[in-house]
Amino acid sequence: MTRAPPSPYWTDQARQIAAAAALGLVVALLAYVCVELPRDLKQVAPIWLANGVVLTVLLWTDRSRWPLLIAFTLAGNIAAGLHGGGRLSVVLGLSLANVVEYLLSALALRHVLGRDIDVSRPRDLGWIALVCGLCTPLVSAVIATTVLYVSRDADPARTMVSWVLSNALGLMLVTPSLIAFRQARALLVERPVRRRGWIALAVLVLAIVLVFTRPRYPLLFIIPPVLVFVALELEFLGAAVGILILSGLAIGFTAMGLGPVAQLAENMAEQALFLQVFLVVSIFAALPLATINAQRRRLRDLAQEQTRWADMAENLAGVGYWRFNLNTGAMTWSDQMYVILGVDPGTVISADDWLAAVHPEDREKARLRYRAVLETQASSPAAQTRLLRADGQVRYATGNMAVERDAEGRPITVFGVILDITAQKAAEQAIVESEARFRMLTENGSDILAHSDVDGRITYVSPSVEHRLGFRPEELIGRRFVDLIHEDDVEAIRSALRDQLASRGRVSPTRVEYRSRHKDGREIWFEGRPTLALDRLTGRVSGVTDIVRDISRRKMLEIQLRQARADAEVAATVKGEFLANMSHELRTPLTAVLGFTKLIEEQPDLTASTRGYIERVSNAGKALRATVNDILDFSKLEAGQVDIRPRPMSPTELAREAIELFDAQARAKGLSLTLSGFEIVPQQVLADPDRLRQILLNLIGNAVKFTEQGGVDLEAAYDSATQRLSFAVVDTGPGMPDDQIGHLFQRFSQVDGSATRKHGGTGLGLAICKGLVEVMDGDIGVESREGEGSRFWFSLPAPSVDQGEDQTVEIDPPLALPDNCRVLIVDDNRANRELVRAILGPFGAEMTEAADGDEAISSARETPFDVILMDLRMPRVDGRAAAARIREGGLNARTPILAFSADASTLAIDAVFDGQITKPLSSLGLIETLARTLATSRV
Repeated sequence: MTRAPPSPYWTDQARQIAAAAALGLVVALLAYVCVELPRDLKQVAPIWLANGVVLTVLLWTDRSRWPLLIAFTLAGNIAAGLHGGGRLSVVLGLSLANVVEYLLSALALRHVLGRDIDVSRPRDLGWIALVCGLCTPLVSAVIATTVLYVSRDADPARTMVSWVLSNALGLMLVTPSLIAFRQARALLVERPVRRRGWIALAVLVLAIVLVFTRPRYPLLFIIPPVLVFVALELEFLGAAVGILILSGLAIGFTAMGLGPVAQLAENMAEQALFLQVFLVVSIFAALPLATINAQRRRLRDLAQEQTRWADMAENLAGVGYWRFNLNTGAMTWSDQMYVILGVDPGTVISADDWLAAVHPEDREKARLRYRAVLETQASSPAAQTRLLRADGQVRYATGNMAVERDAEGRPITVFGVILDITAQKAAEQAIVESEARFRMLTENGSDILAHSDVDGRITYVSPSVEHRLGFRPEELIGRRFVDLIHEDDVEAIRSALRDQLASRGRVSPTRVEYRSRHKDGREIWFEGRPTLALDRLTGRVSGVTDIVRDISRRKMLEIQLRQARADAEVAATVKGEFLANMSHELRTPLTAVLGFTKLIEEQPDLTASTRGYIERVSNAGKALRATVNDILDFSKLEAGQVDIRPRPMSPTELAREAIELFDAQARAKGLSLTLSGFEIVPQQVLADPDRLRQILLNLIGNAVKFTEQGGVDLEAAYDSATQRLSFAVVDTGPGMPDDQIGHLFQRFSQVDGSATRKHGGTGLGLAICKGLVEVMDGDIGVESREGEGSRFWFSLPAPSVDQGEDQTVEIDPPLALPDNCRVLIVDDNRANRELVRAILGPFGAEMTEAADGDEAISSARETPFDVILMDLRMPRVDGRAAAARIREGGLNARTPILAFSADASTLAIDAVFDGQITKPLSSLGLIETLARTLATSRV
């Protein structure tokens, strides 16, 4: 009796169960490798691989098979945990955390990316990094931490960090790598492995071995650049292989007690954490770079291909173009222009020769069109003209012109396009019935013309669809047009059609951008204006007509523009941080130089020569301080941290004080300093006198510096209608030519290099003036002629103040400190601490020093203080962190803490501080700030 063969259904079920059981066995084995094996080697598991394998399998299979796969993987997890001696409740809880992790990851990635996941695309890798590298490990970590805390009283913070790093590392290592290996054939066809790629992998292996076999030298920083080199050479597939090599070797060497990780960390937990962080950073450095590099290569190849298509289209269409440089008189022709005019290629053509090629009866019209396009901002409309060839033949052509202008609106070049329409003109009478289609093809030759019936099925599509979408027209006839549109963009098309139906075609068609799927699977961006087609006899809607344009290149340029803008913003941030750091590093030692110099100057028993030397040091320090202040002010303006404090002030007194500061310098050069126009200025206006003084001193100082004979006049004016105050600094100096005026008010800019060497300066003064004026809603400018002097002016809002109004006058507290005032001085610079001691010593203050944040915290726990001076930038624990720790409680939780820094970024003081003392400090400024703070102390 013959046995019946098993049914296909049960055969398939058996295969699925076998595959699920194999996956469960793999999970159990990986659990042993990641937990038991490191435990046997007396190490802590730095990576959890099982979840990455399960997640990859889920992404490759249908959702209907997920329950069976998850059941067996859960069983594998539980079996591995019980085999390791874990309690059943703990094993069940941790296994549930793992299931939640890879199930949530699979659901999220399948929802966002579908089944067609390509890790070489930045979008796909970005979602994998977000989901697998952050979100789902955090969710599973919460469950695992709760289980371990309840069962073992484990440290929640350490457990959370270890779990997140271990699981995120496993997911980001395994899932992208397995997906890349599955796509290896396609990736290798797109980017074959060449000799440089093999060399890159060999260098990576050599670097890893050298780093981990030289324990005396912690050279981990060598590996990431080499891994980046592999990613650039081999793109994503090579990066995945390199990361696997790095992970395996790094974990192996560390488990054997070799390498910088094993040497730097004191215990197994620290080694695991350090290794996890290093591998996570390596993965997130290499994989995105490889993906971006692959995407840039694809875009570059696409751009080159589109350029070839454009050149081919120009030759096939018979379109020529010309370009005339108005400055040099040079005329440039395309190859097609020589063909149209019957001129030998390479012949030098001037503007006169070009005009001579126009038919005599059309030359005047051509001149008028040329003049009109020069006088207007728009391009000329298309116009027809006759061209006279050298052999006497008359050709008909149509074309238009456009003008390129410079930043000031002056025309610099004229660009024109010519299309020979002689054949069309000759056959015009014979093809009247096809004239509309002819115009459509010539004007929209690269676009797609489509028509669909009332049911949405395509009835006609132009042949250009094959060039854009890869489908022949006959392949699309009868298909629904919405089947070609991305599902997320269908509603926009339907909305535009509903608007057309509601207005019966009276409303202009709505422009819609949407994505379509090319025959080879890639997405292409199109722009269309779907329009209702009405029956001429009945007026009923007969379908929809649309002219579709490919805008993929424009979309690509938009993405590049956004990226360029983001890069520029990052560069601006880096520059601002550099300026702030540089000003801090300069002002910190300058504090000691100027402070101790001032104290020495006040000594009565100095000899004349010694006092002269000290004055020279003081003058040099003040000059350096002026330069640093310029950099500091500039960084404040860049960061948007300039505070404007308007208050009643006298413009006349301010101007007189500013002029008097340069009196000695002007008399030494034989210059006159005068004031004019102040008799019409109100006695008092509402403005910020400090900022006005800074602008005036800069402008007057420049005028005196660059003027060798004559004088400098400070003019003032006031517009009562707009309540704007104006100043102008007029000098009789050398002046400037027009081409150099444009360089003024730019950062780090000086008009003449020789003047820079002669007069000095940072090149920031006028840029700072411009920034301050604009912050105060004002305007600034210059008028100058070479050899006739210069006039720098600025105006800003300054409402007049009535002298009869009541004004509250604040009386400063006396400069005195409480008896036996206890001061804690925290600064990593010993000279600055000694300077504060020298200043406060005569006031009987009891001072304690701390060289960093740790010492400050210790001193604050043991001794009560009346005030604390806290430097912000210090090694180990910085000033902000130390102040926050002191505020948490203890003897000095409510003691006033003053920020003690030269950093421009500290203007916005944190809530833990009660004020700020800016370096380089002055004796008077330090005493005033301390007296004011102690008088209004929160204690």
